[in-house]
Amino acid sequence: MGTAHYVAPEVAAGGAATSSSDLYGLGVVLFELLTGRRPTEPADGAAVSSPRTLRPDIPDELDAIARSLLAANPKSRPANATAAYFQSVASSSQAADAYYQRGLVYIDKASRERKQAGQMYDLAIRDFNDAIRLNPTMAAHFVGRASAYMLKEEFRQAIADFTEAIRLAPGDEYTFLHRGIAYHTVNEPDNAISDYSEAHRINPKDVNPLINRGIVYYSKKGLYDLAIQDFTEALDIDRKEINALINRGIAYREKGDPDKAVIDFSEALRLGLLTGDVLQFGSKDPEAVRHWAQVAHARYQRGTAYVAKKEYDLALADFNESIRINPNEARPYVSRGGIFLYRQDFQKAIADFSEGIRLDPNYAFAYFQRGFSYHALEEPDKAYTDYTQSIQLDPHYITAYLNRGIILYTRRGEFDAAKGEAAPDEMRLAASRRFNGLFGRRRLRDADAAMYHAKETGRNNFQFFTPELNRVASERMNTRAPLSLASALRQGPIAFMRMRSPSKAPPLLRREGSIEITAD
Repeated sequence: MGTAHYVAPEVAAGGAATSSSDLYGLGVVLFELLTGRRPTEPADGAAVSSPRTLRPDIPDELDAIARSLLAANPKSRPANATAAYFQSVASSSQAADAYYQRGLVYIDKASRERKQAGQMYDLAIRDFNDAIRLNPTMAAHFVGRASAYMLKEEFRQAIADFTEAIRLAPGDEYTFLHRGIAYHTVNEPDNAISDYSEAHRINPKDVNPLINRGIVYYSKKGLYDLAIQDFTEALDIDRKEINALINRGIAYREKGDPDKAVIDFSEALRLGLLTGDVLQFGSKDPEAVRHWAQVAHARYQRGTAYVAKKEYDLALADFNESIRINPNEARPYVSRGGIFLYRQDFQKAIADFSEGIRLDPNYAFAYFQRGFSYHALEEPDKAYTDYTQSIQLDPHYITAYLNRGIILYTRRGEFDAAKGEAAPDEMRLAASRRFNGLFGRRRLRDADAAMYHAKETGRNNFQFFTPELNRVASERMNTRAPLSLASALRQGPIAFMRMRSPSKAPPLLRREGSIEITAD
């Protein structure tokens, strides 16, 4: 008859043993495995205790299977062991989908409840973990978790999940596109290009892979012609694609063709303002917010093109309008401050650089420009502080080292300290920070010679050696954007100024349901 604890109620009551009563015994075994004890003895027809009453952490699907096997009424049990198996598979699949769907809901809630976004992302990841545990063959579950990791800026984990999703479903454009964005963000441009190319191969009518690949070409590789080719192909698919126009304009500007850049930015603005007739400015609707941020970005970029053309009044007008539309973006303030600095309106320049720093405290170039302005106003202590902060945030600005050193020997008479600041010691420090090969011995000798010449000829005689330092600095910097001598300040410090902020790659494309990333 079998051990009493494993005997079905109908058999214990004198009934015949059947396959259904055998399944009851299997249910007792499952209950023991889940809880460490046998189920309670039910009265005839009463419900059996649920395993979750003893172990609340037991998944719902296992609890449901145990309860179905232990049903007091034989007719409520599965028909046979095969049916029990498929019931468990179906239950697991349904439960996995439920976890997956709830994970997506948490991500959506995070977009609307920004103060609780971190908590929502963690809850989403927990649900995606459960979905993967229950059904590890579904690519969508890995994509969902990868999306949450992307939003948390945990890009390596996202790449791992996108990679597993691609293994499970190798023909999905969306997964390649978003793994490309993750690679782009962690500065692996070759892998990003490969993924964007595969996404484009899978769906050649989607503009997103083309535009993102073009951004990598010009922002990471300096391949402007290839970038322009991608943006042009995207515009052939959709001539109203504003992102393609803005980015092609940037590529033209970086290539040294500001006239074509202005044409593209102006067309982007025309299209953006047409759409703006539908999406009301000032609306809190997410689509409207994104749209007007894009219009502000086009204004900013056209302003930088006007700067390249030395049409500063037009540039100011665009920077002003960009700030009016989106006052929370640092770059237009810093670019407008650059024009004020160029025109020696130092107080206005300082106000704009300060606002840019408030909006983006890690903006090294804004600190450098504000330090330059203070230097011009003969406020050396404030200038020294800003140059130092610029160096801490981005140690590749040779001009910040030079100008900081100049303050030491022109304002404080500390020539030996200045020589260590401006020339060999701090240059070698910068070089030791993985700027290998950027400073050769000849460059260091040139900088040393220029500094010694300053000591020998007097503080106010800069005509001879500033070209040498400018050449050293220019060789150090990217040849596409060499430093230019802006002015020699009244007491003679060497001041270099780049006439535009170092370009940043614009935001990568945001597609419905995708992740919006900004690459530096």
